[in-house]
Amino acid sequence: MDFPRPSVRSNPRYALACFISLLFLSFISDSALAKEDSLVFGVISSLNMPFAETEQKDGGMVAKRGLLIGMADQLAKELGRTPVNKVISRSLVVSSLMNGSVDVVCYTTPQWMGIPATNVKWSDSFVENNDILISRAGVAEILVMDDMSGKTIGTVKHYNYPLLEPLFNSGKVTRLDSSSEKANFMQLLKASKIEAITLNELTFTYLYNKYFDPEKFPVVQHSLIMEFVQPQCAISRHSDVTASVFNAALNKLKAAGFIDNYLKNVQ
Repeated sequence: MDFPRPSVRSNPRYALACFISLLFLSFISDSALAKEDSLVFGVISSLNMPFAETEQKDGGMVAKRGLLIGMADQLAKELGRTPVNKVISRSLVVSSLMNGSVDVVCYTTPQWMGIPATNVKWSDSFVENNDILISRAGVAEILVMDDMSGKTIGTVKHYNYPLLEPLFNSGKVTRLDSSSEKANFMQLLKASKIEAITLNELTFTYLYNKYFDPEKFPVVQHSLIMEFVQPQCAISRHSDVTASVFNAALNKLKAAGFIDNYLKNVQ
């Protein structure tokens, strides 16, 4: 026995249901395609220029500018992807890479991550930098690690300092955390109990040149280097981007002078 089939013309509700279903399927398809096409870069919120500048917007943190944002754009373009910058705290770097909520985090090292290096994929280094010690003028020169005994050093929350960690843990040196690199730098302005801060040299140079007159606010850069840094990009094992493909794009970026030119001209 044949039952009458619903007619689109005779059943407006059936027609509407079909239309809504088609829209829903189209939305799901477009969303899945967009997700597959994107490459999510985790931008660490505590970083500062020339690497990254973030700001509060619409109830959340967004990446505004910086070398890492420019690199994300260029790398994604070279890889045929759409870049997405997601601001994350330093404390969430490892979990974000491990659960795949971000594909890439640049400006980190295996030592800073504190996990087995094989847990993620690693790029080549893309810049050379040093973690240095800076004090207000008048503080005695710090030449060797023993000169730091009994001192309080300005640091950034959740940052790992391989050379200083044993001194922090033993109580010979006290760390005083700030929320960001810029906030750590600004501690030099305050009549606080810190004798020095540790900061990467490129960020220190940027902040000092931008905000201070050396004649009015002289500082001392100590000769003791905390760490010779060659930061890399960590790639989540959930990402389909291989280290070799990523490195090919990164090395092309370096060969074109993108990184050197950005650091030379940033303001």
